[in-house]
Amino acid sequence: GENIQKQTNKQLILWDGTCVVHEQFTRETAEKIRASHPDVKILAHLECSSSLVEVADMVGSTSDMLRYVKEYNPPHVMLITECGITDRVKTEFPDKHIVGACQLCPFMKQITLDGILTALRNPQPEQIITIPKNILDKAHASLQKMMTL
Repeated sequence: GENIQKQTNKQLILWDGTCVVHEQFTRETAEKIRASHPDVKILAHLECSSSLVEVADMVGSTSDMLRYVKEYNPPHVMLITECGITDRVKTEFPDKHIVGACQLCPFMKQITLDGILTALRNPQPEQIITIPKNILDKAHASLQKMMTL
């Protein structure tokens, strides 16, 4: 959230949370990879640390990463993301050399379509989130825009 907040100059309500995948990648990791592969293009998510984002060649969403690989055609790519997207790039762009190892997210692997359907049809009390009306009213425009996109 901090990187998005900096880019947009908007105050965001952030919580004390992290992504285990993005937390494992550091600026030092990127610099070591670049030292051994000078022509590598480092693609990072905004969830990465600010120091890592500063040295990345492209920062954006998963879709942005795929678009970058397709449009700019870099021969060597380091994807700072979960293994699923790395596998997709390997499949869609077999001529690309993926530099560095991907990181597996144990939490993403727990999510299944059956689990989502069960939660939607028969939510358990701990799965129900109630948002106070004053916050919901403020968030409505953003949520509406996300659903439109």
